[in-house]
Amino acid sequence: MEYRSQDPDIDVPRLRLDEVVLAAAARVDPDRVAIHDDLTGERLRYGDIADRVRRVAAALADRGIGPGDVVALHLPNGVEFPILLLAVSACGATSTLVSSAESATGLHHQLRMVGAAMLIAHADLTGVSGRVAAALGLEEDRYVVVGAADANLGSAGSCPAGATSYGDLLAHPPERLDVAVDPEIHPVCLPFSSGTTGLPKPVILPHRALVANALQVASAVGMRRGQRTLAVLPFSHVYALTTSLLGSLVRGDTIVTMPRFSVAGAVRLLARERITLAYVVPPVVTLLGTHPAVDPADLSELRVLVSGAAALDPAIARAVADRLGVELLQGYGLSEMAPVTHMMRLGARMPVETVGTALPGISFRVVDPQTGRDVAPPPPGGMTARGELLVRGPNAMLGYLNMPAATAEVLGEDGWVHTGDLVTVDDRGRVRIVDRLKEVLKNRGFQVPPAELEALLQEYPGVADAAVTGVVGEDVSDERPFALVVRNVSAGPGPSEEGLLRYVADRTADYKHLVGVAFVAGVPRSDAGKIMRRQLGGLLPADRVPSRVGA
Repeated sequence: MEYRSQDPDIDVPRLRLDEVVLAAAARVDPDRVAIHDDLTGERLRYGDIADRVRRVAAALADRGIGPGDVVALHLPNGVEFPILLLAVSACGATSTLVSSAESATGLHHQLRMVGAAMLIAHADLTGVSGRVAAALGLEEDRYVVVGAADANLGSAGSCPAGATSYGDLLAHPPERLDVAVDPEIHPVCLPFSSGTTGLPKPVILPHRALVANALQVASAVGMRRGQRTLAVLPFSHVYALTTSLLGSLVRGDTIVTMPRFSVAGAVRLLARERITLAYVVPPVVTLLGTHPAVDPADLSELRVLVSGAAALDPAIARAVADRLGVELLQGYGLSEMAPVTHMMRLGARMPVETVGTALPGISFRVVDPQTGRDVAPPPPGGMTARGELLVRGPNAMLGYLNMPAATAEVLGEDGWVHTGDLVTVDDRGRVRIVDRLKEVLKNRGFQVPPAELEALLQEYPGVADAAVTGVVGEDVSDERPFALVVRNVSAGPGPSEEGLLRYVADRTADYKHLVGVAFVAGVPRSDAGKIMRRQLGGLLPADRVPSRVGA
């Protein structure tokens, strides 16, 4: 059975991402602030966006960047992020987004995997990006540093040797480039996802996918234009990219960014900036709802919290909504769908146990994971049996870059994206996530693929085998990676827990850091050699909460 969104379809213009956002910005009061960076105090006004995008796009084009090229953005949230993202789009190139927390090893791997022609990084991250730029042999005009003290218009004096200043790009005369690409199939962004299993893979999102999802989210939120949105999640995460950044810009909202979440900082901004809307992840919801430093009276302007990227405990959702006097909407998505597919609706009184209904233009099915057949439709007032959620819509990926086998596994010939999540559906089309088939962990809303950490651990001297599973952290939605390691007894005493923790921490982003290591006699594997993940919880130390990882 195919379920369709109950909302009217939206018109997805056949335009590049930059063309859609700049057209929306042109309809907003030019003096309205688009982005306010709380850390630097900088403000980007709607009337300045087009000029800056055209300057930077022309500068990139003069440096040979165009269709077929990939530009890596290694940046925190700030006023430069949308300018660079849209400028890359305007010159016909493709962005790949890198977390500010990424290690040099991870950054190097990502850039090699996508064949990046240019790296644009923040000045605070040059300790990592500089090493990678040197290792890749990037020329001076292909390594750009943002955030130098004098980077507003043109001096590169404070840039490290062998780099170009973002100010040099901004100093270029503005030009309208004549770039002909097909928005339906031309990639605009390559976020990384583990899909249903395995190592992170670059997801090919065409212009149409990001444009569609920004418009879908803006429509589904249901609030009037001109909200004041708090952006606490990194724009390098596709959830924040589409919702907090692109969705807010096409609505004409003001976005207030903070570099790193803290309860005190968030409360200060929510009150001082009169924030009305925030896209968050479950740990942030929990802190806002339970922390003693949060006084509901300080958040009197806040109207809506949208929680996504991981499951939210229903009891916490109710408590937070009651305490803060806000409407809390839970959503669901995956990078392969750019990413949002379902969301609760404002004023609809949907059960907090659900992730709401499909966004405009989204279709979905629920299939038996063993047979591939659709489960029976729900009875009146009831729910379907559980099954895997399959989705499709204008926001779907084209596939994984240079990975036809992985693409075929997730994106079948019929165009349905296999999510790897088990769900039930009620007779009103509201979806409830009940379990998952895919192996990926979720920590603070970020994907943590066990296979990546397992491969890293198995490179360590004295490790014979390893498996990584999730243990529940302070927030019940988090799954912190925990390693179960088999020592090679023929190689001496073998590795220590401290050595393995440090080894992984030096080579991965902080959200992938192990919270512990236990040494075990063996890792349970099937006859085919696949780790039997449901058995890993029984090998954890007694003081650890059992894993919830799917088979």
